[in-house]
This record gives sequence, structure tokens and C-alpha cells, in this order.
Amino acid sequence: HPAPALYVNGEEDYANLCARADLDFVYVATPWESHLAIARSALLNGKHVGVECPAAMTNDELWELVDLSERTRRHCMQLANCCYGRNEMRVLRMAHAGRFGELLHGAGAYHHDLRALLFSSAYYEGPWRRLWHTRLRGDLYPNHGFGPVANYMDVNRGDRAVSISSLGTPALALAEYRKEHVPPGDPSWKETYVGSDRTVSLIRTARGRVIRLEHDVSTPHPYSRVNSLGGTRGVFEDYPPRIYLEPDHEND
Repeated sequence: HPAPALYVNGEEDYANLCARADLDFVYVATPWESHLAIARSALLNGKHVGVECPAAMTNDELWELVDLSERTRRHCMQLANCCYGRNEMRVLRMAHAGRFGELLHGAGAYHHDLRALLFSSAYYEGPWRRLWHTRLRGDLYPNHGFGPVANYMDVNRGDRAVSISSLGTPALALAEYRKEHVPPGDPSWKETYVGSDRTVSLIRTARGRVIRLEHDVSTPHPYSRVNSLGGTRGVFEDYPPRIYLEPDHEND
């Protein structure tokens, strides 16, 4: 196979890639702040687009992608891989088959101890991901948790989210990790972290269902996406996986 073409002549060289006539699909896997610009360029050049999470950073940007996709008649898909895990696909099929009865509540999360990676000089291309913790409070990565539950509940396919309330803890853990593991003089010592170590959000849907989301990449804990779904006939909970369904369960 020939060597891949490289587009490294400045931050906007992606436009030359998107303009190529021999491409049908553009895969966007850059730092978050570049997702919209590259996806926009690809759509306007007649390409289908797959965008890593998050597809864009504001509601207006997300609607711009929706409008562009509809106008250009090209697919623009957020590549939310955690919607397609084995247990997520099992629960989706069971939910649509009615095994949980009428759905009442669900929960999802992104619990991933990223401290070492956030301060690594080799894992990410620069400090871009850590810097988001200096800019925003809130759930920086809701996709892994919300995506599967939204599929189970047919959000935007019969139900829809109507309200959200979020609470966050103080931002302490990244500074503590830096103090213990990062040498003085490292550029990260100029940073002040404001993003909550753990954020918990409650979403209510038009049908009265409740979805709980959590985000924590700053404290020591095992990996989990929570991934639970409950209804009038039973419940599934993941990490570790367990299920409790009428009538095949033990009362404990």
C-alpha cells in the first residue's frame, strides 16, 4: 500500500483533504475544538462524516451540523462507541422487546481515572484535554453515559429530554495529583482547575422518566459507565453486570 497522504501545513490544511474528489467519508478524531470546523468542511465538500465525541462544543454548533447534514444530504454521525458495547446492545434489544416493562429510569456515566494520561506528555497531542478542566464546570463528556440510555428510552424517537439539573463537587483532585507527581516548572503549574471532580446530573424526559448521569475523570476509582435501566418488570445494572426481571428472580 502507498504511504498515507499527510496534511500538516497549518491548522486549516484539513480543508485540502476534505476537497479531495476521491474520498467519500471523513473521520474526525482531533481535539474537541476542531471537530465542528472539520465536519463542516467535509459536509460542504459532499463527504459523509464520522465525528468522535463530542461532535461539537455548543448547542448552536450541534444544530449547525444537523442543518448542514440535512442541507447537503450527507450523513454526519457522532461515533459514540459506548452505545455499541455488548451489554448495551443486549439491554437495547431487551428494552425494545418489553422485557423491562414500562421504562422508568436509567443511569449512565463516564468514570475513568485519567489523571496520569491528562498529565502525560506523550499520550495526548499537547495539553488540550486537560485544559478543558480550566475552562468549564459540568459534565465534560456526557456521551458515554447518556448515549446508551437515550437509545433504550428512544429519546428523540418518541421521547425527549425536557430538563436537566447538575451538581458538582469542588475541583481538588487534579491539583493534588499534580503536587504529588508533576515536577516544579512544568507548564501545568500555571493552570487553575475549575471543573468539578465529580458531576451528577438528573434529566427528566417528556414521558416522566428520569436519567442520572455522572462524570469523573479526576479521582482514583475503577472504570465504570454504570449503564443501568429500570422499568415496571425489572432492572439491569452493569459494572458488574446483574439483572433482576419478573418473574425469574430471587427475593434478596
